[in-house]
Amino acid sequence: MQNNSEAKWRLTFLDEFDRAEIDGNRWYYPYAPYYIGEDRFAYCCDNLSVEDGCLVIRATRNPIEVNGKELPYRAAALKTMHRFAQRYGRFEARISFDDKDGIIPAFWLMPRQVPQLEQNFLGIGGYGAEVDIMEHIYAWRDSTSHNVHWGGYGEEHINAGGLFPALQEPWGWHTYALEWDEEGYRFFVDGALTGEYTGGVASAPEYVLLSMAVGGWGGTPQDDELPACMRVDWIRVYEKV
Repeated sequence: MQNNSEAKWRLTFLDEFDRAEIDGNRWYYPYAPYYIGEDRFAYCCDNLSVEDGCLVIRATRNPIEVNGKELPYRAAALKTMHRFAQRYGRFEARISFDDKDGIIPAFWLMPRQVPQLEQNFLGIGGYGAEVDIMEHIYAWRDSTSHNVHWGGYGEEHINAGGLFPALQEPWGWHTYALEWDEEGYRFFVDGALTGEYTGGVASAPEYVLLSMAVGGWGGTPQDDELPACMRVDWIRVYEKV
């Protein structure tokens, strides 16, 4: 697999969150609360903000009813869906998050024009993949993960990846990056190569997500420790030239 770290890059997307509000020309976030599958939380735009030059995504204990379902927690996701998508390149962001149980901060990619996550839309080695550049749960302590999921979320689901070497204070500020080309994926943390995979290589444009989930496989939230925050200082995307 080619060493893309030695390649020349051209900036195609940038947000340093230096405005008073989230830039709607760059990001998509539905106004109405929603949930996915068996989630115990709702994605709510009120849990997104820009503070001190950073994007802040909050997880809160604040019950809400969505489509007749009572959900005890709220969180949020910011997406470039409908705004920006790219095939191949370098995707990187500087991120920190609170060291608290039951939250799942993440920086990831998904295929565009996908109406529902439940659909088996990820062809093996074909159209798209879920690419988790950074994902963390409290139980992993000093480790964080990179993962690639393809073949859909049903019986044909396949994934590659796992935990990368322990970080000193993984919840502190770190720069997470992905270099993706037709041969595979290379993951980096603070400039060091931490993972390299050649399975499930997406071949069509994907959009960026910055998100926080609550509960489920991420553990049990401690209500007295909420709210919990994920902070993003900046995000950049490049294409190879």
